[in-house]
Amino acid sequence: MSNQVAVTFPDGARREFPKNTTGFDIAKGISPSLAKRTVAMALDGEVMDLTDPISRDAKIEFINRDDPRALELIRAELDVTMALTGTRDLRSVDRGVLWSVD
Repeated sequence: MSNQVAVTFPDGARREFPKNTTGFDIAKGISPSLAKRTVAMALDGEVMDLTDPISRDAKIEFINRDDPRALELIRAELDVTMALTGTRDLRSVDRGVLWSVD
């Protein structure tokens, strides 16, 4: 069994990475600014968390804040955060809990 996964980028370029590397690691290796703009990844069309390990060969696409799919992700994260805080009213949630800034 190989310890590498082959990742194919939207432009057709193909690179190998250690198995279980994350999309964030790949994005950061390409460009730190890409990693900062990226909020998720799509592996073979399936939207996934940027920190999920990549354990198989796949086509990868980085999803940035301007991508319409990012809004869906943000809404889902907001729903989870609101559920964890036990509130239905966003005005009562401490904004520091919702967004962290590096």
